[in-house]
Amino acid sequence: MIEDQPSEPNNAPNDGASWVARLMSDNASPEDHAACARWRLVTDANEADYQRARQAWAASSAAKDRLSERSPRPSINKFMIAGIAAAAVSMATVFVLGVVAPSPSSRIESYASRSAEPVSVKLSSGDSLILNARAQLTVEESSDLTTVRLANGEAFFEVVPGTPRTFVVETKLATIMVTGTAFEVGQFDQFTSISVQRGSVRVTSREAGAEARQLLPGARVLVLPDGSLRDLGDIPPEIVGAWRTGSIVFLDEPISLVFERLQNYVGTKIVLSPGIDPNLRVSATFADRDVASVLASLDASLPVAVEWKASGEVHVTADQ
Repeated sequence: MIEDQPSEPNNAPNDGASWVARLMSDNASPEDHAACARWRLVTDANEADYQRARQAWAASSAAKDRLSERSPRPSINKFMIAGIAAAAVSMATVFVLGVVAPSPSSRIESYASRSAEPVSVKLSSGDSLILNARAQLTVEESSDLTTVRLANGEAFFEVVPGTPRTFVVETKLATIMVTGTAFEVGQFDQFTSISVQRGSVRVTSREAGAEARQLLPGARVLVLPDGSLRDLGDIPPEIVGAWRTGSIVFLDEPISLVFERLQNYVGTKIVLSPGIDPNLRVSATFADRDVASVLASLDASLPVAVEWKASGEVHVTADQ
């Protein structure tokens, strides 16, 4: 269910100051930013060390700017410093993994939710997004295009209508394009899920030659690894992104998707036995995020047995 962890770059730092220095250098790679994100998520001490180092970097850079006001730095450096300051403000609601400016006209920023609680992000364009449990994504903004790359988990998007900007969400399986709407996207091991609350989105599988599908309010689909789109049936639009209010809602969802979603809440691997009927569908509503109670309820109501292993993994097998 959980993919193998990517390898770390050579000579990966092991302290916040070294990571900040690497990420703020001109030759920092996307792999460096991803590796730093993983290092920061390992312990709270790593995250605290990184934040102290980034605040020191920002303060030092700001002081140098004040001393050289008559000879300003190139715009790219000023842009990067501004990005750091904006990231510090964002920390009140979301865990900011890193900021990099590939050009003066674009900005890349990565976010992750470190717990089972949703976190909110307001983009400079006025668009907003909410990350569900342990979601990870990167946002690239330019003057006329916002591209969100969702690596894992669920996110709810509200895109300001009536603007000339293009808003695109990319996952490893699909591309979702909108102009002004509210919708949810989930990226899991075996699926990308898309549900629309209002407006419409255009979904295209990333497989070569795939046809686009227009989704209207209440529509929801899964994009599968072979590039096909599987309809899940319409739902009331107000249910889309119900997790934002602290609920966990399943409405006629495949059992594999149910446990893929719950895996992010649990924070550990959930392993499904091959003996479970893949056609089994689940409808259930839970008022809170007590995942242990949710798993116990599913154990009692479905023809499956849920067992917590000493390793921390959760194994789900077919009832004998």
